[in-house]
Amino acid sequence: FYFYKSLQPNFYQFLWILLISFFVFFLPFYFWVSPNRGEQKWEVYFQKICYYSQGYYSYLLFFILTRDVISIFSDYFKYDSLETKFILALPFIFMVLGRLPITFGPFIKTTNIKFDNLKEDLKSFKIAQISDLHIGPDMTLPMVKRTVERTNSLNPDIIVLTGDIVDNTDKWFLDEIMELKNLKAKYGVYF
Repeated sequence: FYFYKSLQPNFYQFLWILLISFFVFFLPFYFWVSPNRGEQKWEVYFQKICYYSQGYYSYLLFFILTRDVISIFSDYFKYDSLETKFILALPFIFMVLGRLPITFGPFIKTTNIKFDNLKEDLKSFKIAQISDLHIGPDMTLPMVKRTVERTNSLNPDIIVLTGDIVDNTDKWFLDEIMELKNLKAKYGVYF
């Protein structure tokens, strides 16, 4: 019993390291080297898990490095169990906060561009730029429709889509992609 009890924390630490390694390193690596990624419907959801794994790892790395830099200059961090649990949970909190703009967006940012000697008929010219839609498992049809409606409500002269439109094989998201046909601008929509 004493032998088992003394090994128990190391065993759980080993399992945790194995789990983190699997989700953070193996899953994304396997997905990106796979020659058929996105061809099967299950791979779309597998990609979503891989993206979340990469996001978790990025936040975790940031928080651990921040903690270590702060601990160099102070005795605030003691590397106890509660702190470790907090550091491991914090990336999930930031991932949820990062998801909120996607859920409630898109947000419109207005920028006025000034040109010397601009022709009078171009002074009220309006360009709407749509960037980083990432149509895929997280960018649903209602979200794309909302983006189209908000863009059209601006009555732009030109609409430009400047990249990262689709995240996966297009055949799984044709309805979402075809919704972009409803974008309307006086002088056209460009990709």
